[in-house]
Amino acid sequence: MAAYVQAAIPEPYRVLGKRLKPFCLGHQLLLERFGCSFASGGPHGFADLILGVFICSQTYEQALESLNSRWVLLRVKLWGLFWRRFDYIEKIKLFDLYVSEAKQQPQFWIEREGRESNIPFNQFLKSKLMQELGMGESEALNTPYQSAIWNFCTWLESEGAIRLFSERDIALIEAAKRTEVACP
Repeated sequence: MAAYVQAAIPEPYRVLGKRLKPFCLGHQLLLERFGCSFASGGPHGFADLILGVFICSQTYEQALESLNSRWVLLRVKLWGLFWRRFDYIEKIKLFDLYVSEAKQQPQFWIEREGRESNIPFNQFLKSKLMQELGMGESEALNTPYQSAIWNFCTWLESEGAIRLFSERDIALIEAAKRTEVACP
């Protein structure tokens, strides 16, 4: 499946002169923690872009350490001043594409309903990667986000909870949608 291969080997990105690491669960958590709009999908500003690129150009642990540095504000401000002169709207769109591509999920249908849970999804995902797939916390937090989702969905399918769509299923659904639009 092409979607799986894309998830397993994400497209490399370079934004504001920084090569970004594959977007991972740890990046999502840090962006949420520091109120970056790219985590939630709200309107994006220049400060969100600077913070997002700063975090996502490092591993989870490196970013956490950098954010705790006493020089972080000065470093980020100086770096941001340099890039402010450029068309940052284009860079925001590119960074938004980087995040949205990383969060694409495989298509599936539910075979068996699970119970309701109040656990935040990202915590649940991290926990399942560790419990069911034997990853350590660092490995789970640094796994590319889309790959983590595929790993989780693969486990769910092996448990009989969901069934991933095949490429044939997707083609049939698309054909049905086109037919539905053609018929009033």
